[in-house]
Amino acid sequence: MNEQFSKVKNKSFKTFIFLSCILGLGILLLLAGVLVLTLAKIMGLAIPLIIIGIACALVGMYGAPSAKLNYKTYIKYEEFVRLVNEDGIPDTAILMDKLYMSEDAFNKMVNYCKNKNLLEKDIDEIKEEKVEDKIICPKCGAEIDYTGKEKFCPICGALLKGEENE
Repeated sequence: MNEQFSKVKNKSFKTFIFLSCILGLGILLLLAGVLVLTLAKIMGLAIPLIIIGIACALVGMYGAPSAKLNYKTYIKYEEFVRLVNEDGIPDTAILMDKLYMSEDAFNKMVNYCKNKNLLEKDIDEIKEEKVEDKIICPKCGAEIDYTGKEKFCPICGALLKGEENE
């Protein structure tokens, strides 16, 4: 996987963790401010705690879900690259099904991965590779074009023949 892509993915994860912590801190500060106001009646300390707590809670509450979605997108892109580069699955319908994506989102992902040079081969090049053999999946019975690179059935995910020893 591309080192720059990994850095961006890790930064996205760290942002999600940071914003989740900010949410927790905001709630704690808000509670502390209310407790100081209620028990000690120190208005000068309670008001800043409450204001900072509300601000942190809002930033965390709105930022953390967005950061999590961003991180999950990078995970999906990483899975796509693995399916294409390692498993050699060129069929867009199978890839969209495995990744639970719409056609528009899938096309955006393919363009992103092409622009960032994450794919070892273009999807169209993989489709044109010579098919050596057709095999039958031991689990679902699907007839699969087998080039020797496939480890799993693209339909059901079952382990294909001769892959047990690898």
